[in-house]
Amino acid sequence: HSPATIVYFVAPEPRGPAGDTAHPLSVRLGTPFKLMAAYDSGRPLDALDRPARLTMRYTREDMAAAGETSLTITWWDAAQQTWVALPTSLDRPRQEVSADVRQLGLFSLRGAR
Repeated sequence: HSPATIVYFVAPEPRGPAGDTAHPLSVRLGTPFKLMAAYDSGRPLDALDRPARLTMRYTREDMAAAGETSLTITWWDAAQQTWVALPTSLDRPRQEVSADVRQLGLFSLRGAR
């Protein structure tokens, strides 16, 4: 029995989720996106068995809107109707932030003013 191949899909969600209200990290940077995955057979996954590294790039404009050290990857918890801040690491030379995720769904880069 060989391991299944998992295919990831990323789809922009420019409007964000329905019910998106104010968040303690008040600045949304860039466009929220939906991360989905399916086996190569086409059967969708609800979550990942092992963490995957999610990496997002940020721009100088993002840093002007929010403090660089406050940049955080967030995940939309539809059941609680709120953004959840994920433990996020910052790579300043590459202008990237990363978080290990097991959940799929809607993600956004946020920061504090």
